[in-house]
Amino acid sequence: MRRLVALALLFEGLASGVRAASLPTLVVIYPLPTVAVLLVRLAVGIVQFTSGWMIWQARPFGGNLGVLSLLASAVLLVFEVGLGFSANSVFHSSRWPLVIGYSAYALAGAWILRPRTEPI
Repeated sequence: MRRLVALALLFEGLASGVRAASLPTLVVIYPLPTVAVLLVRLAVGIVQFTSGWMIWQARPFGGNLGVLSLLASAVLLVFEVGLGFSANSVFHSSRWPLVIGYSAYALAGAWILRPRTEPI
């Protein structure tokens, strides 16, 4: 299951990078708060890709970084899609169900990647 979450994190990080490729043209069109949200999404995407790569290689800190990036991405999606701070093509009636679904995925991924403590 950890490998599956790692693949999802790698994919999300790459998708954020693809979206950020259009950032130079968006800086001129959109207001500063929207550009700021896009830059934060890029930073979260970089952390997601890095954590996915670390989990795939079974590095010790990868799971913790993955939990952090999943939760940060879920919180950011509330602002991006739910509150409409970022340009997106999601229908208005589908915004909050999408946010709730992504949040469930992020919580499930965080549960899978949680640090395991063994009894003494």
